[in-house]
Amino acid sequence: KKEKNRVAQRAWRERKEKYVIELENKIKVLENAKNKSEHEKQQLKLIIEKLRNENTYLKNATSFIFTPTKGIFFPLIKNNKKKKIKKIK
Repeated sequence: KKEKNRVAQRAWRERKEKYVIELENKIKVLENAKNKSEHEKQQLKLIIEKLRNENTYLKNATSFIFTPTKGIFFPLIKNNKKKKIKKIK
């Protein structure tokens, strides 16, 4: 009976060791996935910031086109036909 218990205990320790190794491997896989996700998140944050800056720049650069100011000439278009260029007063 003692021999049977030793064999059973040895088998249980081997199963436990195998299970622990599997868990450690899963941890490594999950840590790698987490690191990859964090890196992608940082890259996306940089892209968002770049696009926001570009959007602000373009809004500022084109605002003079859409904001009529005194002394600027621009074409007035009505019914898809160009009319004479008029000066805004």
